Formats: sequence, structure tokens, C-alpha cells
Amino acid sequence: MKNFGELKPCWIQGYDGGEIWHLDENTICYKAGNKFQLHDLKVDKRKLFESPGNGVDKIATHPAKLWFAISELGLQPSIYVCDYMLGGNVILQLTGGAVMKYQTIVFSEKRDYLVAISGVPDYTAFVWDCKDGKLLCQTALTPGAKVTSIVFSEVNYNMFAITTEENVQIFTIQRCNELYQLFKREVIMPTCSVETGITTEDSTIIKKERNLTYRSMHEASIAGLSGPAVDAFVAPEKRVERFVPTAISWYDGGGLLVGGRGGQLILITHEFSHIKVLLDTPADEDKENFVHGMFNQMAWSTKRGVLLAAGGDGLIRSLDLTPPSVSIKLLWRANSSLKHLSLSPQENNVVVVASADNGIDMISLSSTSTSISSFTFLTGQFVAMDENLSNQIITCRDNGYLQIWNKSDGKILADFSLNTPVASLACSPLVNDLVVVGTCSGHLVFLDTGANTEDAINIRTIQMTRMHHDVINCVRFDEQGRFLLTSSSLGRNIYVVDGTPSSQFECIGYIACPRNVKSLQINSSLLPNKSTVTAILVNDKPTSDEDPPVSDVVVFRIGAEMLARADDYFKTGRCDFDASAVGLQVITLNDEVESATVVRSNDTSYVIAVISGFDKAYVEYQADQGMPELEQIAVEIARDNDGHKLTGGVMKLSNNGKVIVTSSRDGYVIMRSVANPVKDRCENHFHSYLCGGTRDIHLLSNGAGVVSIGAQDASINYYKFEATRADLIANMILYQQKLTREVEQLREEEEDTLSKMEDWMPAAKSPSPPGSRASSARSAPLDDDVTAEVDIKITADDDSKHRKSSSKPGTADAAMSDDVTMTPTPTPCSDATWLELREAEWRKEDNSKFDEYKRNLRKNIKKLRKKILGLRDRNSRLPDIEKLDLDEFNLDKQQLQQMRTLQDETLREVREEIRFENLTQRFLAYQIRKECWDEMDTKGRSLKPLNGGSTVSNYPMKKLTLQESLTLNQVKRKRQLELNSQTLQAELEAKASESTTSTVTATDKETETDTEAPTDAEVDGHPVIKSLSLHGSLAPKILGKNALFYSQLELHNRESKISQITLLKEELRKIKDEFNKEFNIIYKTKEHELEKMNERNNRIRYIQTYIHGEVGTVFNQVIDDVMDVYEKPEKALVVEDHEVKIERVLNEEQQLEKEARDKVEEKERRLAAADNKLERGLKDMMDGVLQVKREDVLKSDIPVPEYVLQKEEGDFNMEELQGYKAYQEKCKELEIEREKFRKSMEAERRKLMQTNLEARQDFDDAALALFQKKNQSRVDGESRRNENCQIDILHLTGG
Repeated sequence: MKNFGELKPCWIQGYDGGEIWHLDENTICYKAGNKFQLHDLKVDKRKLFESPGNGVDKIATHPAKLWFAISELGLQPSIYVCDYMLGGNVILQLTGGAVMKYQTIVFSEKRDYLVAISGVPDYTAFVWDCKDGKLLCQTALTPGAKVTSIVFSEVNYNMFAITTEENVQIFTIQRCNELYQLFKREVIMPTCSVETGITTEDSTIIKKERNLTYRSMHEASIAGLSGPAVDAFVAPEKRVERFVPTAISWYDGGGLLVGGRGGQLILITHEFSHIKVLLDTPADEDKENFVHGMFNQMAWSTKRGVLLAAGGDGLIRSLDLTPPSVSIKLLWRANSSLKHLSLSPQENNVVVVASADNGIDMISLSSTSTSISSFTFLTGQFVAMDENLSNQIITCRDNGYLQIWNKSDGKILADFSLNTPVASLACSPLVNDLVVVGTCSGHLVFLDTGANTEDAINIRTIQMTRMHHDVINCVRFDEQGRFLLTSSSLGRNIYVVDGTPSSQFECIGYIACPRNVKSLQINSSLLPNKSTVTAILVNDKPTSDEDPPVSDVVVFRIGAEMLARADDYFKTGRCDFDASAVGLQVITLNDEVESATVVRSNDTSYVIAVISGFDKAYVEYQADQGMPELEQIAVEIARDNDGHKLTGGVMKLSNNGKVIVTSSRDGYVIMRSVANPVKDRCENHFHSYLCGGTRDIHLLSNGAGVVSIGAQDASINYYKFEATRADLIANMILYQQKLTREVEQLREEEEDTLSKMEDWMPAAKSPSPPGSRASSARSAPLDDDVTAEVDIKITADDDSKHRKSSSKPGTADAAMSDDVTMTPTPTPCSDATWLELREAEWRKEDNSKFDEYKRNLRKNIKKLRKKILGLRDRNSRLPDIEKLDLDEFNLDKQQLQQMRTLQDETLREVREEIRFENLTQRFLAYQIRKECWDEMDTKGRSLKPLNGGSTVSNYPMKKLTLQESLTLNQVKRKRQLELNSQTLQAELEAKASESTTSTVTATDKETETDTEAPTDAEVDGHPVIKSLSLHGSLAPKILGKNALFYSQLELHNRESKISQITLLKEELRKIKDEFNKEFNIIYKTKEHELEKMNERNNRIRYIQTYIHGEVGTVFNQVIDDVMDVYEKPEKALVVEDHEVKIERVLNEEQQLEKEARDKVEEKERRLAAADNKLERGLKDMMDGVLQVKREDVLKSDIPVPEYVLQKEEGDFNMEELQGYKAYQEKCKELEIEREKFRKSMEAERRKLMQTNLEARQDFDDAALALFQKKNQSRVDGESRRNENCQIDILHLTGG
């Protein structure tokens, strides 16, 4: 509001690596945060323009006029054309274009056209006339096309080309009177490979839009694709690697130059008839001139007749395309890859490039030895900022870069790299050059920014301390700089650190909060010599969707006297402040907030200002004081609904407590008076909400303005505050001067101490010189830039002791004797925090008080231990009757008994729990068996073929209940009465018709009777509908027709449908019964056949054993067929012993049964082993068998005569020789008989196997016939008809 003041933009800094454009020879423009920045690189002068719309998205400049275009962010974005000569005022607003955003925009030099390419979701090219802002024409692009650049032709002013990630497209603006259209031609890129290079054998390279040709159907159309996807589809076997365009530029000699990703360069001729290869890596002998990505950006210099190319290797090359060959000249080198290139218009004397490290360099083409100007904006997002006593702005980025900015003009004074991610920063109000940075690893880094040299500021690290285990999200100094507070995102402690260099930045103590700390604010203007701290806690209380979210605020106070005598306010030796000593209170707000601060307080209450999470309004709550450690709910006392539009943000209070500044994710910054926040306020749009809005804000100590950093736009803004009332700024200046006078003497001492402090060096590595680099010394032509940067490593010990001087190891305590057991003292880890080190030290101090007592206790325990061991050794040598159990040596008999009782009780509970669990499982098994097995009239089972095939299963059915039987009989009787009634009525109607037709003769009646075909058949005297389509079921095909069914045309009411359902169920049951009967027959057949087959298999095994002697491979092929668990489901209800893989644990009853069973088996075994006369006689007389088999006889060999074994054959006499010949003849006859028997056995085996095969095939045929019959029964269809009737009934009843 005008009665309070106004926030006016002063300067903005930040470049996120986007496009750069030339406005004139020395001035470029680029997007800086939410603003449009003009930058004169020669004199380093900047001028910003605020967006006329909602932020800045894409920009472009006119090559011949001082015009620039800005596209805004958001839905249905407009493009604003501004004239620099008119102070940047808008001369045209171009609408009707993109739906969401633009990919790129560009001006035409001669025709005042503006071409814009939209992105998701429409992907369209638009052409406007910049004279009257009229949209001339538009055309759709390929969906998903990512356009990287647009270039207008130097010859044909109505022609422009665009390049995508896959191809190049050429557009021609065609005009007929007042009608415009875009004619698109797509250039088909040539094939390209590493081995062969570019191949240009295609007959045509242009694919025209609206090119009507008649050809065979495309493969993609056959596959079902339609639209643009048809032309884009390429079969996998036809896909080849093609030339990938990266940049384009029109050629004065005619045609379009296209640079490739692999360092190739081609020329599309002016007639667009063929492609000419200018540079191809495999074909060129000088391989060093070709680098992958050397044509990231291109621009044709008309004045010089050369092609300028910026590559990914950081080089700017000049290419002379004059035939017969292409010559390449290296102009300039950057430290990183080049992303954008802009050539100055008209004279083409200056080229500006943007590199990947967000650096901008201007190079003169007349002299390329050095760059004219060089500016480094650095990468990474700003995360924190603050102001030092010299009114300089200190910022830090998430990647660890620290920068110092001049407040008046926004120029960078120095930068410094910590080489570690950071999250917070604070400048000391006491020492001008002291900066404290909080890292993501939990370290506090103390920097000295006042070590000035002749050319620049030299920043050095003086100390590093580990305070947290996670990210330090807040670092805050009090207004006098005597102490600072730190908190982490996952920690509950707020640490108080001495902020003076003379104290070596020693940590004083910490305040424990109930939960994790989200944000932290300090207000020192409410009470003298005391600072009021406000902290927002993370809400981790479980809440339901119905409960409104709440926020807890912790408020406490820290004074100078408290810090001077901190030991008097600690609760324990861990240096934790007592909550009552600091007046800690937890206040609950019925709102969800992210930042809060105490704006007013008195002896009885606090007034807390927040930004509401519900309606984004500025709200003040009041809470009572004097209630430490007691949570209370604050009461709302004021509200300003005209506030922010999005939640979140930061709230900062001026040093004198009179002005409060707020920000949020909407990008707006609102400045209010604490006395009257509703009326006295002003605001401005600092950042865009699409980029996350504002991350942090800072109100300068003298009230001159507000500095802000964006959440995701990598920019820092400075807005000057012009107050309507002069006393508002004057009071802030006077308050700051008052603070300066109070600490003036202390400041001089501490600054002197800071300047004398040594550089901090990691203890684990040798010292390395700290470094900083100025932005002007970023690059050099064709030489590597050597930049010195300090490499900060997080070491184990990050205390003040870890400087160049090392501490001596402490002396150990007096060693204990060998006979005394010592407990090892716990030591902190190598990378311990301050609190862990303090706890270890405190425990050591606490333990030292009881050293003598513990030493005596250890000695007494040692003596007692030796005595007990001696008694146990003596006990081991006593007789068994005199020995004691080992547990009797336990001195505490009561504890031993308690342990045994507890063990027995636990064992009893576990056994009881297991017993109940087993009982539950048995009951569940009983219920399942009863429901699914015992109560089933027909048990469900399957039937599998023997040779493989489809499995047939029967229909499981339950018994018909009494109620179902009564209902079925009732429906049948009712339906029978209905049919009788219909028959009687039909007869009466027939008699009435006969009496009225007296003109019809008897002969005619007989003829009609003979010729008429009856429409209905009769079953039991009742008509039955022949058409099954009108019948209620297909069951007549299986069971014959049922006269009781209703026709489909008779189901009009609920009663008839219910009756039809009952009849259908009965019919379905009959079908299932009929099928189950046939199933049981086939099932019993399989059982019978399996028994026979198993008998034949046993005979086959016996024959194979007899023939081969032992079990061989042939025997292994004979396998008995058995029924599995699907065919005999009762097997699943019984657990066999072989199925239990673990050792079975028996209870007492089962153990008794097992012992009795073992006794019976042992008795039977003893009786069997006793002398049995019958068996012994059978064994002695008939070799243990009652009937001698032929194979047993053939197994016996012919006895060998004794003289054959005693004499040689030549020593036989005549009688022995004849006996020997008879013996040989008998052996031959025996072998012949054995061979005959073996062949007969083999024939029997083959016959048995053939019989088995025939039996298996016969059964499979029967099973297949059963399977086909089941399919023909259509039981599922009958069930669906039944369900349809039930659904109709539900519809009739409204269910």
C-alpha cells in the first residue's frame, strides 16, 4: 500500500544456462530468475525488465530492431513483444498459441514475423505478424518432437528451418491475398555409421506434407496404427542408424548446413534435392579436427563468410567452406562444454557463448587471443544468504559455492568453493568478516572473508566442527553476534555456540526439543540482554483425515548472563539447558505453518506471527507465559486475509522488531508493519511459483531493501524499499547504530583475533593452500585454466585442536594388576559430534569419582571368584554320592528359584499357546472336512488318462435337504395344476369355436384335421414346446423333454421365475447325476484295470529278472500306474509317516501308545524267531516250497563227476570217459532247454506289455468319450441361465 512504502526492483543476478540473444553488438539478454536481463558485457552493466505477464519462460530478440519477445509461464501463455527504445514497454501481446508452454521463439529479420514452437500437448508451429499481432498460420508437428533451434533463411525471407532430435524440417510461409499457410517439408536424414560414415544413396530426401500418392498399404496400417504414427513407424528389420542433427544454419552459397552429433557436417542444397557431405569423420585423414559434439551450436557469419561452431569440448571453431575442401581454425577454448552461441547482428564482429558451468564469454572475432569479457554465474541453486556489517550480501549454493555480492550494483566481489554440499549460512553481526556455513554432513564451517589481497578478497577456512549427524537446516546469530544457534532437519537439539573467535567457537550447550526442528528464528529486540527464540517443530503426531492439522511452536529465551554462567543452568553434565531455566514453552497452533516468530511479548503473554497454511493469511496468535513444559493452545487475535496465494515460505523480523517480511511458494514478498500489519503493507512479485517461489528472504539491517533467493531459478533479487514514512527507516538505522556502539570495543578485539587465527587444515592430510577464484579469470584461449580451490574433507576430529598444532596424547590412569578385571572405557567414534564427545568426557569424569570404590569391588569379586572355583574343583574330586550340582554353587538361592519358576511359567504358557493353536487348526480342519467332504453326496474327484490328455472331473454334489425337497414338490404340483388348467381352457375354447363355425362341413373338418401338423407334442397328456430356444433349458437333449418347464415367453412375473429357477436346479441336478453315474463306471474300470496292469507288471519284472539276472535298465522302464491325490482326494485327508520330513515330537499319551505298540511288535518278532517244526521240515525235505517250478529246475546245474575234478581228461579210463561224454550231453540238453524257456518267457513278456498298452488305450478312449460328453452337457450354460433368472428377480424386487 502506498501509505507504507513500495518495493522496487534494483538488480537481479543469476543465469541458469538458458538461451542467450544479442540485442546489439555488446549487449545480450537472457532469463534471470523471474526477470528479463539485459547485460552489456563490455562495461558489465545490467538492466532488468519485469515480465508483463506471469514470469519469463522463453525469450528472443529481433536481429534488425531493438525488440525483444518474452513468453510467460502458465496455461495459455502469451508472448509479449517489447521495444527497448520505448523503455521496454509492451507493443504487442500475441495470444492464441500454445496450451501449456513454448519450446522456442524467434524473430524474422526482414518480414517482422515471429515463429513459436509449442510443446506438450499440442506440438504446433505458430507464425504471427509483429506489425498488428495477428496470428497468420499454424501447423501441427510430430507429437513429442523436441525442437532445439529455429533459423530463418537469408535468401527466402518466407522460409525457415527447425531441427529436432531426429530430423530437420523446412517450412515455407505461403500467402494468397489475406490467407496464409505453412508448407512443411521433412528432410530424411542419411544413414550413418562409425565404419562407413554418411551414406547418401536415397532417391529422395524430402517428405512433403500433403503429398498424395497411391501405393500399397503401409506395414504400420496393417499392424493397426493410424495417424502420424504410420509414417513414423519403421519395422525392426529395416531400422538403420541415421545422421543425428544437432544444429543448423543457412548458407550464403545456397542451402542449409546441418551439424551432426558425431562431428559431421552436411549441406542440404537450395533445391532440397540431395545432400552434400562436407565433413565426415571416417573419410577425413585429419582425425584430430573432429570431436564428438563439435557442432552443438552453429552460426553463419555473413560478413566474414565462415561458419562458427561451438562444441562440447569447449572450443569455438571457424570453418571456411570454400571449395575444394573445408578448412578448420580453432578460435577460443572454454573450461567446459559450450551450450549456446550468439553472433552479433549486422557486423558479426562479436560472438557470445554460454558454457555448461553457467559462464558467459564474449569473444571478438578480430582478435581471439583473449575474451573481451567473461562472467561466471556458477551452477547450483541458492540455499541461504545473509548480510555482513559492510552491507555486502553473502550467498551459498547447494554445491558448496560461497559468493559475496555488492549490494549497490549486484556485482560479484569474490567466490569460494567448500567442495561439500551446504544447506545454511549466517554472517556474524559482531565480526564483519566472519561467516558460518552449515553443511549437509552436519558440520559448521567458520570462514574469514576479510583476508584482502591486491586484486580480490581471499576467503579462508579457519575452523570446522561436527555438530549434527544430518543436514544443518538453520544457523542463526543473535543481534550482537555473541552466540549462534544451529539445528538439523532430523535432530531435536538446538545447539548454542559461542560466536566469538576468542572462544575458538566453543559449543556452550544445547536445548532439547520434544520433536525435530523445522525452522528457527531469533528476536533480540523484545527484552534487554535477552533473545527470544522461536522454533517450529515437525508434526509427527498421528492424525486422521477428519482431524485438522496443527503445529507446535517452541519458545524460549537466552540471555547474556545465562551464557556467562552456563554451568549453573545445565540439567546434567551433557551441557543440556534446563527447560525451566530458559523458559521453554510448547505452544500449539490450530494451523499448519512452516515459519513463525514472536513479534511482541510482555510479562504475561507472547504474540506469535505466522502465515496460515489454510488460507495463506497473516495471523497473530497469543499465548500465555510462565507455563514451562506445559503444552497450551494459542488464541488467534489478528488476521490479514489479503496475503499469499500459496502455503509455505519464510518469515523474517527486522532487528528493531518493527517490520516483518514474509514470502511463500507463490513468489511474492510482503513487507508489513508489526504495529498495523493489515493496513501498513506493500508487496511485489520476486519469483515465479512455477519455479518453487522464494526459498529465503533477508531484510537489510538499515531497512534499505529486501534480498531474496529463488527455490529453483538460481537467482538472487534485490528490491529497494522506498518507505512513505521517513521515521520507519530512521528507526531501523538508529537501532543498528545503537547495537554497533554497544559492541564496538568487543568488535575490534574479536576482529583482531580473527585475523590472527591460523588456517584450518584437515588432520588426516598435509596442508594445502586455500583458494578462491575471481569470476573474471575463468577461461583462457587454448590453454587450460588452473584454479586453486581448497578441498575441505570431513575428518574424524573437527574440533579446534585439529589445526597445524597437534595435541599430545593424554596420560593413562594407573594400571591395574593382572588379577583385577577392568571394564573398557567407551570411546566415541572417529567422526563423532560435539555432543558425543561431550557425553564421553562427562562419563569419564563421572566414572572417575567412583574409581576407588570400583577398584575395591573388583578385588573382592576376584577373591570370591577364586574361592568358588576352588570349591568347585574340590567338589569334582569327591565321590558321586557326595557331589553337589553346579547350580548349588549359586550364591543367590532366591534368584535361582525365581529364574526356574519364571522358566517353568514361560514354558507352560508356550505349551498352552501351542495347544490352543493346534486345537484351532484341528477345528478348522474338521469344519473344512465336514463342509467339503463328509456332507457331500458325491465326492469331487478327477480322472486322468493313462497316456496323457485332458483330465475329466465329476460334479461334486450335496444331498438334497428336506426344505429343498418340499419346495421342489410344491413347485411341481403347482406347475401341474397350471398345465391342467391351460389344457381345460384350450378344450373349452375349441368347443366354442366349433359351435360358431356351422358352415364348415364334416368333410372339410376331417381334411383339416388330417392336413394340420400339430405344433406341440404331448407328454403325459400335456403339450411340450418343440423349440429349445423357447424352452427354459437344454436338458431335453440329455434327459428328454420336461413338460413342467415354462416357455421363455411365459416368464412375466416373479412367481413364475422362482418356479423356473427351482425346476432348472432340479434339471441341473439330474444332468449331474447322470454324468456322475457314467463317471463312476469309468472310475471303477480304471481301478480294475490298474490292478490287472500292476499284476502284469509284476510278472514282467519277474521275467526280466529271470532273463537278465539282475535289475537293469529295461526293468527300470516298467513303472506301475497309481492314482494321484486328484483322483483319490481322500489321500489329502490322511498324513502318512513318510510325508513328515522332520522328527516327530510325541506328547505323553502318544508316547505311551508308541511304547505299547513297540512291545507287541517285539513279542511277535520273538515268536517268529523261535523254532518252527513245520517250516524246518519243509525246508529240509522240499527246499522250502510245496511245488517245484520249471524255472527252478532249469536253474539247477548237472552235477560234475568227482573224477573230472581230480584227473586230467587224458587219464580217464573207458568207463570214466563214457560217463564224461554222458555228462557233456546232459549239459548241452540243459542249455537247450534253458534257451527254449528263456524265449518263451520273452514272448510272454512282450504279450503282457502289449496287453498293457491296449488296456491303456482302451481306457483313454473311454475317458475321452466321457470328456466330450461333459462338454456337450453344457452344465455351465444351465447354471448361467439360472443366475440370469435370479438377477431378474432381484431387479423386480428392487434389490
